[in-house]
Amino acid sequence: MKFIFDRRKTARRHRRRLEESKQLSLYRAVQLCITLEERTITSREQGVGNDLTDEVIVSLTTHSHRIDNVYLCIESLMRQTLKADRIILNLDASQFDESTLPDTLKRLQQRGLEIYYAPR
Repeated sequence: MKFIFDRRKTARRHRRRLEESKQLSLYRAVQLCITLEERTITSREQGVGNDLTDEVIVSLTTHSHRIDNVYLCIESLMRQTLKADRIILNLDASQFDESTLPDTLKRLQQRGLEIYYAPR
C-alpha cells in the first residue's frame, strides 16, 4: 500500500514540476517577445552588416496570417552576434504593398531589412 501511495505522490510531484516548467518557459517566451518588440520600436542600430569576406544573406517568406508577428523573427536575426549582410523578406504582391505593411516592418526597413513583393 505504501509503495502505491509513494508512486502516486511522485507522479503528482512530477506533474507539478512539469507544469511549473511550462509556466516558466511561457514566461520566458513572453519576456523575449516584449524585449524584441521594444527593440524593434526604439532601436536605431543598423541590423545588418559584418566584416566577413563572404556575404551572409538571410531570405524568408511569410503570409498574411503571420505578417503581424514576423518582425519578432527578423529582430532576433538582427540581434545575432554575427549579423547577416542582408535580410530579405519576400511577400506576395497580391496581398501586400507599402501601404499595408505593419509599422514594425517599416521600422525594420529603416535598419536594413529589404522587402521584395513577388508577383503570383
